[in-house]
Amino acid sequence: MKTPTIALALLLLLSGCIPLRQQEISGTHSGEYLLVSGNYIMEQFGPSNKIKEKEIIADESFVISPKNERYEVELEPHDYDIARNSPYIRDRIYLLNDHGDRIRSIGNGEWLIYLMLSSKDSKELRDFKAKIWTFYYNPIVDGPPN
Repeated sequence: MKTPTIALALLLLLSGCIPLRQQEISGTHSGEYLLVSGNYIMEQFGPSNKIKEKEIIADESFVISPKNERYEVELEPHDYDIARNSPYIRDRIYLLNDHGDRIRSIGNGEWLIYLMLSSKDSKELRDFKAKIWTFYYNPIVDGPPN
């Protein structure tokens, strides 16, 4: 008799759980942003109201997964910035597997991102650490959002 009651209670507590991806990016300087979104990383190096001064060199950049797998990168300009004629066009950074295909999702764990940046004066290798995890929000247990 207790087993069905416990199972029902667990089912009710787990129903309505909303998976929320969380991330913590380290290694950025002031005015720089990286955002992991699904299967790509969005970059911004500098203010969005000025022309981009630093470009990513895709052939010299790579990402290391939590399982120590190395991924080459492919860049694609962000459609939204192009559509609104923004002076700064952000790049989507896609990770490529051994066959040259884009990976489907950037999963949970600690990712190491190595981007070679070029400016008119020089090149510099920048390294970033992205910790990705999923938090399962349940309004019954966690209460209403703030």
